[in-house]
Amino acid sequence: MEKTLPQTKYFNPMTPIFLISLPRSGSTLLQRILMGHPEIASKTESWLMLPLIYMLKKEGMLSEYNQRDAHYALVDFIKELPKKQNDYFESLHDFAISLYSKQSNGSIYFLDKTPRYYLIAKELSEIFPEAKFIFLVRNPLQIIASIITTFNLKNIHFYLIDLIKGFSSMADAILFLKDRSILLKYENIVSNYSKTLYDLLQYLNLDAGIETSANLDDRGLKGRFGDKKGTYQYQKIEDTSIDKWKTTFNDVTLKQFAKYVLSRVSHDTFIGYGYNKNDILKDLNEVPGKFRLNSLRSLQSLATSYLIKTLKLNLFRKRIRSWSKEIVIN
Repeated sequence: MEKTLPQTKYFNPMTPIFLISLPRSGSTLLQRILMGHPEIASKTESWLMLPLIYMLKKEGMLSEYNQRDAHYALVDFIKELPKKQNDYFESLHDFAISLYSKQSNGSIYFLDKTPRYYLIAKELSEIFPEAKFIFLVRNPLQIIASIITTFNLKNIHFYLIDLIKGFSSMADAILFLKDRSILLKYENIVSNYSKTLYDLLQYLNLDAGIETSANLDDRGLKGRFGDKKGTYQYQKIEDTSIDKWKTTFNDVTLKQFAKYVLSRVSHDTFIGYGYNKNDILKDLNEVPGKFRLNSLRSLQSLATSYLIKTLKLNLFRKRIRSWSKEIVIN
């Protein structure tokens, strides 16, 4: 009987592409564009690598089994491996590659589009030395406005990590992977599609002469995540969304919220992310934030979100204390 060779980090039936961005940056649009190329396969957001990498972190996960103890146990386990963390990363690599390959349908590349991979970009680069990295950035005002209009304001606390920590994490990852990645701006994709796509295919070492269709592909995007509204609303590439943010911030409450978000992000962070903070603030100040009836509703929703966040945080703390007591008693 023929023996099956074990997978190693050198056995790559295909190469992963990691598309990293903040939510509402146009990642689903870019994903649909790239899926039009015969050598790029993709499915809906996998979130596959987030829990696998967060097993190495003391913070950032909440679990009944006590994540901090699990972290220490895993660290001790890894110390006993012949090549320590290299063995662990190699195993994660082969596990993920085996799953990506089953979704790739024989294509050269499998695109994993998971926006919050900005939290683990450095680890991904170590685990997948052969991977391609696409950083997609978008005008911060467009992102803030899109989050506000897409998701209920009462749930805005779920996205504060993206609006505040996200910009700095993206800037750090872009700098760290500068020589291994390509940086794209959403505005360039919708306003100069052909040039941007040509540069991207060159980076991927694919035939730039194969024109992906301007009609966007949505094959396989059947999961719960991704831009469902945009997928059905936009069937071709348009630049009509570039200035939509101005309508959102023509409201005094939402304009002040945008200023609050911008105040939490440094000038240097925005430079690293690809934008100038002074220019962003200037554009925002030029929009006349008016007081409307909806302004009061928006204020109420933001206050509700803050209250929910506080209550949930307190519940989490109580749950952790409860688990800790159970562990001590047992």
